[in-house]
Amino acid sequence: MADYRIGIAMYQNHEGDEDAKVKITINGNVVAAEHAVTGKDSDGNATIASYEVSGLDAPAPDGSSRVVMKIELLNYLYVDDDNIRSVSVTFLGYNPKASDGKYYQNNAGLGDPQGKTLGEVSDWTTLHAYAEAHMSGVTGDDTSTLSVPANQNQWDDTNDVATTPDWESKQYYLWEDQITITMPLVWEMGDGDMS
Repeated sequence: MADYRIGIAMYQNHEGDEDAKVKITINGNVVAAEHAVTGKDSDGNATIASYEVSGLDAPAPDGSSRVVMKIELLNYLYVDDDNIRSVSVTFLGYNPKASDGKYYQNNAGLGDPQGKTLGEVSDWTTLHAYAEAHMSGVTGDDTSTLSVPANQNQWDDTNDVATTPDWESKQYYLWEDQITITMPLVWEMGDGDMS
């Protein structure tokens, strides 16, 4: 069993007099009964919800270790066809806790398969604190269960495998209900050895 820091980046389409609010459940445990999504676009202004989760399987390169996240929109608001309070999920990430009880960044999630340890993580509001998100091959619709395969980092809003390098435009929209996402835990992050 392993402990992780899980990160979910989201932004809202703001309508009405309050921010979008979501409930977040990880592996059956509610980690946030009500999390305000304050970011209003994907260009560096997304809200990153970050949580420590214990008792998950250790990372497995074959993608057999998995975590299940459920995100529920609590305050959907329809104004008209062009104005709907919604949430877009733009990034999923994780960072396993090292044997010394700390979290480390490495470059495995930055495109380097060697995974050299870069340093202890102290800022969970940056995407580089986490291993790669696996955002591709989405199946289902906005109120369904989706399985996210290993070793990809793009979602396609047409529910097909992404083919464009513009990964920032890929996201999953949460409108009226909820989505359940199964994400593989593939990468082992730093072990405290800074050599």
